[in-house]
Order: sequence, then structure tokens, then C-alpha cells
Amino acid sequence: MRFLAQMLRRKGFRVSLDKTHCMFLYRERGRRLQVPGELMADGYAIYASAIRQWESKPESAAAELIDDAERQRIAANIRAHFVDRGKNVYLS
Repeated sequence: MRFLAQMLRRKGFRVSLDKTHCMFLYRERGRRLQVPGELMADGYAIYASAIRQWESKPESAAAELIDDAERQRIAANIRAHFVDRGKNVYLS
């Protein structure tokens, strides 16, 4: 367990799934966002085009928007997370 925690800190992000396997929670540097997707027969489909803004924090008035380069980086991080675990990932 300690090794896993060290790996998460080193990569700088965390990815988890909801109970239905249709929503991915991505966390990075104190920020978070939910990315819709779906469970496929051989992995997951992730709707990267839906990555538009970080969830707003209670103390902040507006959510931080995500540009195309950051969207691609986040999608690649989510994809890498599941590929490292032997899953296929389809980005759309």
C-alpha cells in the first residue's frame, strides 16, 4: 500500500471510477474534475471532449477553464492510468 501511495505522489494525479463505471474522477494538485465515459467489453471509453473546466471550489467564484493542451494532457494521464492496469482505453 505504501508503494502505491508513493507512485500516486510521483505521478502527481489520481484517477478513480464511480460505482457505475461511467464517470471518472481525476484529481491533480488540489483540483478535481469528473469526466464522463463508459464501460466497454475490453476496457473504457472516455469522452475527452467533455473535459472543459475544473470543479469550482467553494472559496472561488469561477471554475478554471481547461485549454486544449491541458485537455489532451489530462486525457493522456487517464488513459495511461488504465493502460498501466491492462485495460484498453478509447478516447473520444
